[in-house]
Amino acid sequence: AHHYEVLSKLLRRYLASQFDLLPLHLTTSELRQAMLQVPPCRALAEKVHHILYTADLVKFANREISGEELTTFVKEAEEILCYHEPVVTGSKP
Repeated sequence: AHHYEVLSKLLRRYLASQFDLLPLHLTTSELRQAMLQVPPCRALAEKVHHILYTADLVKFANREISGEELTTFVKEAEEILCYHEPVVTGSKP
């Protein structure tokens, strides 16, 4: 469960640094809706929602996970964190 929490936080921090969003203060569903409103985020919205929803199930509903599920989760998060093209959406310094 710790792996899910760590990757969830990393993903939310990444989204905060790349887009004009406040993902640390939004629920998973609220974040999905916010991402759908920002054109550069739309393509990532469903993938991010899936990752964070899975993390929520593990964290809050004590869902049991297999090693295979954890591997898939890590790969999906890695695709976003390591291979997504940075997008500038605002005038952050």
